[in-house]
Amino acid sequence: MDIRKYKLDSDFKNLSLEIDFNVGLDDRANTDFKKGDIAPRIQAHVIIRGGLIEDVNNRVLEILKRDFYKKDDLMYAFKNWVFIVDRESPEGARPHNHTRMSDLTTKGEWTWVYYVTMPNNLEGDDGRIYFYDYENDEETSFLPEVGDLIIFPAHLHHLPKTSKKSNINRRIIGGIISEVSYKTKKTLM
Repeated sequence: MDIRKYKLDSDFKNLSLEIDFNVGLDDRANTDFKKGDIAPRIQAHVIIRGGLIEDVNNRVLEILKRDFYKKDDLMYAFKNWVFIVDRESPEGARPHNHTRMSDLTTKGEWTWVYYVTMPNNLEGDDGRIYFYDYENDEETSFLPEVGDLIIFPAHLHHLPKTSKKSNINRRIIGGIISEVSYKTKKTLM
């Protein structure tokens, strides 16, 4: 499994506030289980531009260009989200992947997740992220720490485990990237 882990430093306190604010701005984000048409505490299209979230996005894109695509002039499609995971979040119900990007017809190639906060009272497999490669019958997992950036193939199924006893939030920024190239046809017109 091609799972790569990096360590990024950030202003985690203010980044957490920006994530909370970002989720709260989106009417589609179900922040109180009474509104919104997307999963609780998730905001699927980042609203705030020019802030710390955008700074993290830019640093991740530089890593992807350098280590994954090995070119600076990359044309790409990109989907970004922020997610607050806690014991009431539905995340962790079943393994999933990110090969499809809503609002785009391109297929996701790489997914990334950046851990902004983590609870300090985890037990058992709480907080772990599991990866499943069904083709090769492989499974791996690890417990992320604050500042961990994990990049993995978008087709790889994964399952973050939520803490059943902790009400402390784990804030995450995630994204999907896919290279885009133009194809032209020669016609008479």
